Amino acid sequence: MGIKEAVIFLLLICIQSISCVPVEIDDDPFCDNYHELVSYDIGCRPDGFFKMRHLSRMIEVSRDDALSDVRATCSNETNKEAYNNCMNLLSLKCPVQYVEVDEFLRNKMNMFCDGSDVSDWIQKVVHDGFSNKRTCLMVTDDVLTNCVEELNIENRVPGSNVSFAMALELFPSIITEMFHCMKTKFTLTPTPSDGCVSSWQDILIHYWTDLMFTSSFFSLLSVQDAQELLAIAESVSGGEILNI
Repeated sequence: MGIKEAVIFLLLICIQSISCVPVEIDDDPFCDNYHELVSYDIGCRPDGFFKMRHLSRMIEVSRDDALSDVRATCSNETNKEAYNNCMNLLSLKCPVQYVEVDEFLRNKMNMFCDGSDVSDWIQKVVHDGFSNKRTCLMVTDDVLTNCVEELNIENRVPGSNVSFAMALELFPSIITEMFHCMKTKFTLTPTPSDGCVSSWQDILIHYWTDLMFTSSFFSLLSVQDAQELLAIAESVSGGEILNI
């Protein structure tokens, strides 16, 4: 088992826009198809909205880099209005599903944004001294792949026709399980990778803040898990380094 299984998990919650193109909202099965609704969400996003840009083009992500990505979304009122107007059209076509969609989006914005600035929570989670090097991506891939296998994610989640209701039932618990699995594996047996000198705490923080910020519905950590991630950040003081 390798990167393929890790990618399966990422695709399930649509962390990126691969194959996520806007769909016509007058299709009969649209409202109860999770992936159709996800693709609609991605299609509503203005360019750069809910996007972490730095890791893809930089060797190292600092606290300022990470917070600037969040601030770019929180502070752009034009983009927020365009996104909200587009998503509000969903309430006309899919009023039942939209109740859950709207709640998720409100929770997501409140987690990351305080009005036009970044939230207190994200400023604390992405703590002073935070740093994640691009060379640590292999560490994340290895831990993620091991958790996907251990939790049998591939066999627990339906295929591309998964219903919105089933996604609502399954994905939040899977997100929680993945978070705790990755945390445990980092603390017990951190996987080395050439050139990775970031702390396991910062690798975990970057992965989950990136995932929650960029992905679509039901990818948020629970309130309890979000507090646990904050506690991990607050515990870092010259934290344990992955010794290569």
